[in-house]
Amino acid sequence: MKGSRHTYRIGAWIILLLVLLSGCSGKAADEERPGTLYVGLESAPKTLDPRFATDAAGMRITQGLLFDTLVRLDDQLKIVSCLAQRWENPDNRTYIFHLRPSVKFHDGEPLTAEDVQFTFQHLMDPATGSPFAATYGEVIEAISVLNPQTVKFTLKQPTAAFLTSAIMPILPRHLLDRPGDFATRLIGSGPFRFVSQSPTEIVLARNANYMDGPPALERVVFKIIKDDNTRYLKAQKGELDLLVNAIAGDRIDDFKKAPLNEHYSVIESPGISYNYLIFNLDDARVGDLRVRRAVAAAIDAAEIIRYRLGGQR
Repeated sequence: MKGSRHTYRIGAWIILLLVLLSGCSGKAADEERPGTLYVGLESAPKTLDPRFATDAAGMRITQGLLFDTLVRLDDQLKIVSCLAQRWENPDNRTYIFHLRPSVKFHDGEPLTAEDVQFTFQHLMDPATGSPFAATYGEVIEAISVLNPQTVKFTLKQPTAAFLTSAIMPILPRHLLDRPGDFATRLIGSGPFRFVSQSPTEIVLARNANYMDGPPALERVVFKIIKDDNTRYLKAQKGELDLLVNAIAGDRIDDFKKAPLNEHYSVIESPGISYNYLIFNLDDARVGDLRVRRAVAAAIDAAEIIRYRLGGQR
């Protein structure tokens, strides 16, 4: 719908349920696949192709596991280095990123400044059809490769949030320049490699050549379990090690009490997402500012947080 966003609740919550068992896996009978982390998801990601992934699960898997980004947010939501070991901001329209040396994609090809330049130009190209095209096209004026490890971004105007918006998986130019379905290969540079995907399961394997050293986990298996009760029961049985916002709010307290708290920890941390309503301003009814103000006044955010979200903001 066309129109403006009317925010009725700002702030988000993230709940992690992390199993505290010996070894990496909470699955007692998992002797054949040691070092496997089982993660419960409410629904399958719409896509794992980072050019088009916009849902929470798809972005977590692509940005955090399969691909690397120039910079990233740490646990305190501060911008820290990732592929870019350092960057400069010589004026309010220029950012120069210096890449870490010897980073390689999962197929062994080096990741260079040309891949960074290609990634953002590819996303801005209307032919790509990426939902991120406007995000970058409205801000970036030019991208220049200064040398294989250095890339310069020139912005159209000063943009305070540029570093945050630069958190985008860097793509392998050598693969996207060739014919083929990239979404079925998903070659990135992240700590895990893509293995397989089915309607009920996504499997990733350790990248032994990762730039920060190989991950401790050998595999990460995402179990897609749409039913709330089934996810809860599988957690009770120890078949899932980790859930991110995937347990109904009224059941979170169960994991804080015996016997579940003997195996799970509940971790709460700040988030940056928000909920909003979109009004079609071409509609004569909601196009009236008085109607939108009345809707805003009728929404009791505190009650929603208290009863619907179990007190979680």
